[in-house]
Amino acid sequence: MLAPIKWLEEYTDINVGVQEFCDRLILSGSNLETVDYYNKDIEGVVIGKVLSVEPHPNADKLTVCQIDVGRAEPVQICTGAPNIVPGMKDFFVPVAVDGAKVPGPLHGKPKVEGGEYIHAGELRGVASNGMMCNCSELGFPDKIVPYRDKDGIWILDGEYTPGMDILEALQLNDPAIDFEITPNRPDCLSMIGMAREAAATFGTKLTYPETECKKIAPERRLHPGGDQAPRPVQALLLPRRQRHQGGAVSLVDAEIPDDGRHAPHQQHRRHHELRHAGIRPAHPRLRHQHRQGR
Repeated sequence: MLAPIKWLEEYTDINVGVQEFCDRLILSGSNLETVDYYNKDIEGVVIGKVLSVEPHPNADKLTVCQIDVGRAEPVQICTGAPNIVPGMKDFFVPVAVDGAKVPGPLHGKPKVEGGEYIHAGELRGVASNGMMCNCSELGFPDKIVPYRDKDGIWILDGEYTPGMDILEALQLNDPAIDFEITPNRPDCLSMIGMAREAAATFGTKLTYPETECKKIAPERRLHPGGDQAPRPVQALLLPRRQRHQGGAVSLVDAEIPDDGRHAPHQQHRRHHELRHAGIRPAHPRLRHQHRQGR
């Protein structure tokens, strides 16, 4: 199980280096596989804001993008990514400018040890001064790549400052520890569980996240269509189970765009941590969409 250090620090103080943290946890009985750093082999990759996307004059499947990377003039980059189409604008992407290095593998090529350097060039007679990146080119495994960007450029959720270092913007400098959780320690199969283990090891205080469950007045217990009748629930109760408890979430704004760009800053931060933990973030409407057969 991958546990980002930054996430564990939300529940307990970790005032030692990564190596000492790992050594102490091993001595206390935890099994560690590796320590993953997502900033490996990434240099010169920045946040870019795409200002315009125009058709390539000499190729039907290519587009020409003008991108703000925090310089005096926009950078021109050509791409054949299927999710970048003419007319798009004002969205953020990772940009490897001329001379930058990415872990790879680059699209259609085998992975090169030590990373790949990106250089300016031409695509079908049009200058291309860098490369817009997808998740895989930045070293992320396929299982956490957003579905909408799986075969194209990684369109970032949220608002960023053009030219911002990608390592800072996506919190890629924070390591994640891969714990091997044995069958006799299911209590450690969560971030709070590993934070509890760390707190016990270092003698620090464990702080649980603040949660509050309020009673909802009967007049607010509405279901889709205004039906106030109780929603039928079927549950398989095991012989030793004494209690079955559930809850319903209502009043979700169905107009929130699925691209997630309008989610609050805290949600974007958690999305980064989920990726570091090897989990693909999902939009709150995902189950609603599946129910509608989308």
